[in-house]
Amino acid sequence: CAVRAVRRSALGSGDVAIIYGLGTVGMLLARSVVARGAHPIGVDVLPQRVDWALSHGVMACLATETDVAERVRERTEGRGADVAFITAGSSLAMSGALGLLRPGGSVHIFAASPVQVTALDVGALYSREQTLTATYSSSPADLRAAFDLLARGIASVEGFISHRLPLESFTEGVKLFADHSARKVYFEIGPDA
Repeated sequence: CAVRAVRRSALGSGDVAIIYGLGTVGMLLARSVVARGAHPIGVDVLPQRVDWALSHGVMACLATETDVAERVRERTEGRGADVAFITAGSSLAMSGALGLLRPGGSVHIFAASPVQVTALDVGALYSREQTLTATYSSSPADLRAAFDLLARGIASVEGFISHRLPLESFTEGVKLFADHSARKVYFEIGPDA
């Protein structure tokens, strides 16, 4: 899905992409952005996710920091980001992303809550010639491209799974994920679990 989102966003080599949400999906997007020759800037509300992104070489900052816009301006020499990917289904992420884009930039929605309603300033979207796109799933060609990135060592998912639990510990795994103690919980099924 991340490969498809980056492809559909028309992100180019040398472009700058903001990624709102630095869980496993956001980090997959960051790696797909890098594989495309572009530069990710990650934003999240959780300090442990920002730290995780930084430890994997992704420029990242807390959404609550007042210098998010300044970091984007510095990285883009004042023009604004080319693309923003929303992996955290929040209205704040959407409004923040639109405010950090260059004229002609695009916001790509990668996650949204089925009950989420976001107000958009259509006039600003229009006058700044910004584009809004979305990706829901992947295609067989995108899956092949993703596997190729992994096989060639261009992208890695090393460290994405933070917990491995037997299926009998499902409730514990859900709790770990819900309270943000886990990045990704893998449930093992079978006699050796």
